Amino acid sequence: EAGAKWGGREGGAGLRRRSRLMAVRRLRFTFPQDLIKEPVIYLLGREFELVTNIRMADVDERTGWVVLELEGEPDEIARGVAWAESRGVRVDPVTGDVVEG
Repeated sequence: EAGAKWGGREGGAGLRRRSRLMAVRRLRFTFPQDLIKEPVIYLLGREFELVTNIRMADVDERTGWVVLELEGEPDEIARGVAWAESRGVRVDPVTGDVVEG
């Protein structure tokens, strides 16, 4: 439908333009104990318009980590990662099946 919204932006040509600018990064987020129960991943997706896909996770009441695939505009991914790090989340790159860091 003409004028349809997608991710808060106009569809049609806007959707195609946005799709060309999409990137995917796979990262390991390690959460300190005080952030285990906080909605960090939800807020990351909502505030920075990113698709967040959890690929692996190990979380309990004391510690937790997730391998998170972020999809979105490259600048927004960078801003989102910086925001997570400012909250105290350790962010490490993931290459293939091996987690660095």
